[in-house]
Amino acid sequence: IAIIIIGYTYLRTLTFSILWEKIALSFVLGSGLLTLSWFLLYLLGGSFTLTSFFLAIIMVSMIGLVSSMPFAPTKYSSLPPLKKLDKWLLGIIIFFTLLATVVAWYNPIVSWDTLTLYDFRGISIADNGSLKSFETSTYYLSYPLMTSLVHAAFYLLGGSNPQIFYALVYASILAIVYGRMLRWTKRSHAGVATLLVAINPLMFEHATISYTNLPYASLLLAGFFYSSSSLVISGILIGLSTWVRSSEPFWIVGALMIMIAGIRQKKYLQTIASLG
Repeated sequence: IAIIIIGYTYLRTLTFSILWEKIALSFVLGSGLLTLSWFLLYLLGGSFTLTSFFLAIIMVSMIGLVSSMPFAPTKYSSLPPLKKLDKWLLGIIIFFTLLATVVAWYNPIVSWDTLTLYDFRGISIADNGSLKSFETSTYYLSYPLMTSLVHAAFYLLGGSNPQIFYALVYASILAIVYGRMLRWTKRSHAGVATLLVAINPLMFEHATISYTNLPYASLLLAGFFYSSSSLVISGILIGLSTWVRSSEPFWIVGALMIMIAGIRQKKYLQTIASLG
């Protein structure tokens, strides 16, 4: 809920097709902003505790509220009523989302990279409140901390299986794809496109395991999709993707899209700020 609230405060400048699209983008954006701000508080001399976690929530939410105040409230597009085919497509998409959630929730964390790196770091951070146990190893600190901090927050809040986070990211991607497609094509076409994403074997698999691929893809995809709607939000999303995975250079594509959109819209200062 905190993650969604954080993201929600930054999205007043965008137009959405449905409310679920805004909630989904809020979750994707908020998860990156919250973990990054929590890490920045640690660099300023704090510890990874529930106190600093809630302080990060307050801090980043206030920044979002203040920065979005001058802008008009979010608008939603008017849509035609659902037809029988649209209801069937949405029903199947919801089924796969619920299935991924159940599998992720009840399956233990077993993937190798997660056991040895992502979740291991999260457990250690929650136990020690710091990164000191990793400072002697270049391996553990050579990968960005985003998902490990999600795991750490989950454990600090009393949870036992943070894998549910990846199913929620999967649901967010589906809602974002559906919402964007509604703006660009017919409702039935949007349903088919979203269903194809939902039933993709790799997408579904990564919704049930604790790898960084899906959170990384969600930030990149969202950055690409909203580059023509808000240069700044797109720049934040694409920048946050490197907070999940930093070795892949796909952010360059997003930077090019922002440059092209900024030149077309003649928003040169926003383009420079977004790229920064």
